Amino acid sequence: MQRATTDFVSRDVQGNVQGPAHPLFEAVQRALATKGWTVSELWRRSGVARSTITQWATQPRPPQSATVIAVADALGIAHEEALRLAGILESEPQPSSAGRPDVEDERLAALQAELEATLSKMSPRDRARWEAEMRREEVERLERWRRLLDGQPPISD
Repeated sequence: MQRATTDFVSRDVQGNVQGPAHPLFEAVQRALATKGWTVSELWRRSGVARSTITQWATQPRPPQSATVIAVADALGIAHEEALRLAGILESEPQPSSAGRPDVEDERLAALQAELEATLSKMSPRDRARWEAEMRREEVERLERWRRLLDGQPPISD
């Protein structure tokens, strides 16, 4: 799955400006009507400001993926679908160099969006701990590969 790269606005048949996240805005409006919620209720459940959601209709750039994920979670919309509607992910997977859809890129994009949403909810202290742990794990992984490539036996735990 490729990330959408262009910022744009378009106009509907009445000439009203529509941003790239307008389809998500419309999906949110439908979901709110179905659930009988107001935008204030969605704000309470998602933590995303009402003004942010309203701006999705016309803002010229796609919204932050963490914000989209928070709203999608509150409304029960699949993350990938919400990211597509927001203009963050392209609608169609792009072919890989082998000429076939690259499922791993699509999966990676969805996982990255989930990670961003999770990290945005962490306290600065917890995020710093998580980042330090990720660095430690990466150093250990690189050391194992270096030893393997140097013909040394792996270090046992």
